[in-house]
Amino acid sequence: MLNPVCPGPEGDFDTHTLLGYTVLLSARHGRWLRELTGSYELVWATTWEEGSR
Repeated sequence: MLNPVCPGPEGDFDTHTLLGYTVLLSARHGRWLRELTGSYELVWATTWEEGSR
């Protein structure tokens, strides 16, 4: 999970506020995602669209 909610994250997560939401991100995940692009097509999936209506 790239933005863990409960229980709280452990490790190298940083808290950011984006469009009124608090998100927890890890630079390590960015590195993992870049590695995956060599073998997979990555797509963005979110439930935020429903909350923005």
